Amino acid sequence: MSTSLHSSFHGVRSIQLGHRLNDPQRQGKIHIISCRATTNSDMGKQTNFYQVLSLRSEYASIEEIKKAYRSMALVYHPDVCPPSRKEEFAQMFIQVQKAYQTLSDPILRKKHDRELGLEQVENGRKIWEEQLLGLKIRSDCRLRRKERES
Repeated sequence: MSTSLHSSFHGVRSIQLGHRLNDPQRQGKIHIISCRATTNSDMGKQTNFYQVLSLRSEYASIEEIKKAYRSMALVYHPDVCPPSRKEEFAQMFIQVQKAYQTLSDPILRKKHDRELGLEQVENGRKIWEEQLLGLKIRSDCRLRRKERES
């Protein structure tokens, strides 16, 4: 039986494993498979809505967010822009609206902050590495215990 791994993520290729699982030479052996997903360069880039609204801090109050939105909306509104830059201003106005909608809603704002938080990703990786180390230590202890029993 041949094994294959597939992913529904956009930009990730499927992996075909060539060996057969019922091969007598491979039975009883441990097989380690390492996989890494890659994405398109523009995927994973999260727009920083604080920067879109020219806010300095993610600790900005609702009043500061409203004030920044109003001033940016007046600048980028399609009705007040030069005709030659209408499309550019329309795109920026849409970004400003998305930023305001996200940052003014506490739930969406928390999600946005979580997606931007690199320190949380690093912290998550550290926790993951500590869990792996703990599993390895327990596995080694179990192996030694089995060796002593036999």
